[in-house]
Amino acid sequence: EMKFICETDLLQKNIGYMQGVVMGKSSAPISALSIQTKGKDRILMSATDLTIGIKVEVPAEVSEEGKFVLPAKKFSDIIRKLPAKDNVVIESKEDSNKMTINVAKSVFHMLGYNFNELPDIPSLKKENKFEIPQELLRQMMSKTSYAIAKDERGWGFPTGIIYCDTYSFNTK
Repeated sequence: EMKFICETDLLQKNIGYMQGVVMGKSSAPISALSIQTKGKDRILMSATDLTIGIKVEVPAEVSEEGKFVLPAKKFSDIIRKLPAKDNVVIESKEDSNKMTINVAKSVFHMLGYNFNELPDIPSLKKENKFEIPQELLRQMMSKTSYAIAKDERGWGFPTGIIYCDTYSFNTK
């Protein structure tokens, strides 16, 4: 069983961000969204279209820890239409695959999927991580984004960005 309270604005913003990243890169829709509690003060939402994945941590007041997988589009449609600046109570029962969403005077019920059937998004190894100021990254990307292939047809190499540093060669 899982139960948490979260601000609708935070859910709306982060689900929109997740859809923009995953759906913006592929024609395959996000079919499932997983939500799992991470301690008593946050949840982890993850989505994938099997070519790209994203994980986002969102502050929440967790009263019962657990995990749940649900249809991403349906959940996104419900969350997007909720009133701003309100708290939403989300609870689920893993054994019955049912989720309840309560906000103000509205109650929504959804059926979910088996958590173990969702592919896991791999985590980066610590030695492959680096930090860069957000503004610097934005400037670098804006100056080079014209060179990124938008379509695999007509290019003799895979689409993407090549990142080189003085110590190693990484493609991302």
